[in-house]
Amino acid sequence: MNHQVGGSQGATQKCSSDPNIFAEIDGKQQCTHQYDLLMVALSQALRPGRREYVAKVIGAMYEYRHAQLWLNDEQLLDWRLRGTRIDSDDAFNGKDLRSIFPWAEEALDDKTLEALYVQRRAVMVAASKGIDLDQIRDAGQVLKARSGACFVFQPERAASAVRMIGSTRDDVHGPGDLLVGWG
Repeated sequence: MNHQVGGSQGATQKCSSDPNIFAEIDGKQQCTHQYDLLMVALSQALRPGRREYVAKVIGAMYEYRHAQLWLNDEQLLDWRLRGTRIDSDDAFNGKDLRSIFPWAEEALDDKTLEALYVQRRAVMVAASKGIDLDQIRDAGQVLKARSGACFVFQPERAASAVRMIGSTRDDVHGPGDLLVGWG
């Protein structure tokens, strides 16, 4: 499916929701945070309008977690997770968040695919909440568990991916706090 999107200086360019447009991009060689954000931004460009997501993830990575996602007050996803494997009463049951996208890009409609990108990012970021990240000097220290997961966790660069110790924010208690101090 092709969509027309207005470009700079009034030019029009074609953007495709066809997942093959990204077939040559190795997601494991990208920052997955930015890749997921890019996919949501492209979806926003193709389907204009305001959308507000609320994601809630309860439990640590090693626990049986509960992840929920709402879009404009409508609950879209309600999962239990064992690590990154989904237990649910929907099409996602049994899928793993680390390898779900080849299936998802073929099987899901645009709205649900966009929700999946948002939910995956929420689940992955929430996993670090139970970890004292300031105890991790560089990505090489945790490479065994995360090897190959993304750009940083490639064996050839993990040891040089140095953490900025002391940069973890502990002052976020609600949505209004997220961008405080970031201009």
